[in-house]
Amino acid sequence: MTLPDFDRLKAMWEDPEFTEVAQWQSRHPGAPVVGYLPAYAPRELVYAAGGLAVGLWGAGPQVEIIRGDIYYQSYICRLPRSVLETAPALGGFSGVIFSSICDVMRNLSGMWQILFPHQWAAYLDLPQNFSPETGGRFFHETLIDLATRILGHPPDGAYSQRLAQAISLTNRQTDLFRRLAGLRSRFPWKVPVDEWYTLLRSALVLHPEDHVPQLAAYLALAENRESRPLDHIRVHLAGAFCEQPTIGLLKAIEASGCYIVSHDLLLGLHWFTAPLKETGDPFQSLVDGYLNRSGPAPFKYCVPREKAETFLALVREHRADGVIFAAPSFCDPSLLDRAMLREALETQGIPSASFKYAENTCQYSGIAEVAGTFSDSIRLWPKES
Repeated sequence: MTLPDFDRLKAMWEDPEFTEVAQWQSRHPGAPVVGYLPAYAPRELVYAAGGLAVGLWGAGPQVEIIRGDIYYQSYICRLPRSVLETAPALGGFSGVIFSSICDVMRNLSGMWQILFPHQWAAYLDLPQNFSPETGGRFFHETLIDLATRILGHPPDGAYSQRLAQAISLTNRQTDLFRRLAGLRSRFPWKVPVDEWYTLLRSALVLHPEDHVPQLAAYLALAENRESRPLDHIRVHLAGAFCEQPTIGLLKAIEASGCYIVSHDLLLGLHWFTAPLKETGDPFQSLVDGYLNRSGPAPFKYCVPREKAETFLALVREHRADGVIFAAPSFCDPSLLDRAMLREALETQGIPSASFKYAENTCQYSGIAEVAGTFSDSIRLWPKES
């Protein structure tokens, strides 16, 4: 058993031309390829149609923004502009799913319909009412409509059987993500941040059938890896659920003395706190997953007191010494959460630090200084932090 080829995986998800996706299409002629934007989309609907779901979490620093600046103001987050910049490479996609996480995403879905009329664009309106009779019924109808778009016709009994199989497949993938997260939480020095993040992000491009074996192989080797811990503090990284930081930024945080033991990076891939039901109506299983098995998120309504308590419980579960709030500029969901959650931390005497970033941030000295000072304040002067 050998480690996954991390250079290949990293090149795969950094590629603005989506070469790996094009190669998958050539091996599966006629199969639908559906893009989805942060933070959550029911990928199982695409897999059940024999297709490939591709996460569009921005292009990072690899792409110079020219076309994207024509359509969006310079002061909002960079992600929608970089997605538009890479749009020509998405011409072979059947359609794109836009989750209802902010005004920018809603506006991007409408803009997409105008700019790319040959593709369907679905705005995934995630319900904020969590009663089965209201939010559950609405989401069930939304999923049926989305499946109809993907298939080109209403789903039938055969599709429902394949959907149940797709749920079983993503359950396996999510379980491995959960086990890997648990290993990194307990022994972060056994799972280097660049390997861990590369495995996580490569799931945006690879089909679970191709991704699960690599996850399983890595987990088996990492569990037995011989390595020594460093004198670092343990931190929860919050606010990076949408536009993603670079690997270099994550490495800078850890090199400055902060092990990232829990996080909300690429949240939609590991959002469910328990496996989805694999029996009964598979559409209802997805509904139940969203209503009852999804964790906290900046884009998910929760009574403020309950959100604060859930957040504090998460910090304690992973034995985090403190919290680092990292958010893209003008990310309203993330920044609004920050004010409320920081207040909750202060009431419990849990220290926090914060910084802003963009997906193309490649100068890390300022962020490393924040992380390093935060680490020193906790390790050297714990009573004063």
